[in-house]
Amino acid sequence: MGTAAFERDAVIEIDGQKYRMLRKMSDTRWQLEHSKTGRISELEQEQLLGMYADRKLRFANRVETVCGKAHIEISEAAKLRRLYALAALETHTLTDLKKAISKVWHKTNRPDKPPGYKSVYRWKKRFLESGRDIRALEDEQRTVNRTKRFPSEVLEICEQSIDRVYMRGGNGSTCRT
Repeated sequence: MGTAAFERDAVIEIDGQKYRMLRKMSDTRWQLEHSKTGRISELEQEQLLGMYADRKLRFANRVETVCGKAHIEISEAAKLRRLYALAALETHTLTDLKKAISKVWHKTNRPDKPPGYKSVYRWKKRFLESGRDIRALEDEQRTVNRTKRFPSEVLEICEQSIDRVYMRGGNGSTCRT
């Protein structure tokens, strides 16, 4: 399955005309270049999203779809965080935020205890910075490779070679180096 996004150098088609996304001018505005004429135009991200929803805009490297919609797997945790982030968008004070968290928690009754207001604020911030993209609320991959990549014999041979070549006393002349 392919993916596409509004990003620099992405090639899109609007009503059959190809454009290249040059740069993001601001948080909400993109600069596009017509591929044949070289004409520059600026469009708001909301306009681009609207054209995409109306199927007037498509990405040149088409996204595979399932039943007419892009197939993106979203975890239950991200969906739940989105509910909290959306509720937090309507608040302006800490007490309002705590009330919104409590309200969502009573409606969903998930997780076992309501999340803290700092967590919800972080989710809200990530959600907004991503342009309201739910994928920003997915768990971050924090896997670390804890296994050695090479057998101990190989590591020992490397250590011996390094010691023999580089760690000996009396460095050679600068001409040889």
